[in-house]
Formats: sequence, structure tokens, C-alpha cells
Amino acid sequence: MAQRRPSTRRQTPTRPLTEREHRFVRAYVGEAAGNGTEAARLAGYQGSNKALGVTAVRLLGRASVQQAIAQLRQQADRRAAMTLGELQERWARIFRGEDRSAKTLAMRDRLKASELLARSMGAFVERREHAHDFRGPVRVIHEHRDGA
Repeated sequence: MAQRRPSTRRQTPTRPLTEREHRFVRAYVGEAAGNGTEAARLAGYQGSNKALGVTAVRLLGRASVQQAIAQLRQQADRRAAMTLGELQERWARIFRGEDRSAKTLAMRDRLKASELLARSMGAFVERREHAHDFRGPVRVIHEHRDGA
């Protein structure tokens, strides 16, 4: 198998995105949730999954597309009501009774805040045990960690 030679093509300056590239960026950050093949399909590119994957890799390799994705993610982060860290801080203040609104909360509400805080940090492990008799016991243990 022949080895690929490094490209001698010069890097082109960043050019504005086409409408379809904008659709790809919006789909990649939004509905496709980081799946390049699906983002290419949603943006209107056509072909097999393999061809769409190649298109996605090509687009994601462009500096202008990477910049647009980063900008869109930053905008989405700013629009979010609260980040996970902010939620965790609020739950902790409520639990400790430090939040002004928490001073009048019942203990059950403060305990719920502590549960939400612990779950967001992956503190709980859910275990399920199943047994079935096929010539002897079969035991399957499934562990699920919240927040993971």
C-alpha cells in the first residue's frame, strides 16, 4: 500500500461559510448533537452514510467551520438558564439554608436539594438483580451511576 504524501497545497485564508455550511454547523451543534454524518444529512448533503461521514470530516477540518461551531456553542451556553455548576451551587446553598428563599423552605425541600446535588455529582448507584433458573441460577447485576 502506498503511503500518502503530505499535501503541498497552501492553506487558504478563512472564507465566509456557505448557506449549506451554516446549516451543517447549526445541525452539528443542535439536532445532530455532535454527529457529523447526521449533521451533513440535515444540512442537505446527499450520499451514503460513508459519503456523508467523509463530508463531515472535510467540513470539520475547516478552520472557519470550527470557529462557527465554537461561536454557536458559546452563544448556546450564554442562553442557558443555568449551567450545571450554577445549579449545583444553588442546590448546595438551599441545602445549607444560605439561600434567602431557602430560609422558609421545609426540610423535605432542603433534602430534595441535597439529593439533586448528589445525583448531579454521580453519588448514587442503582443496582438491579435478576435471577432465572436454566439448569442452575443465573445472576446478572446491572449497575447504573447517575450523572455518568
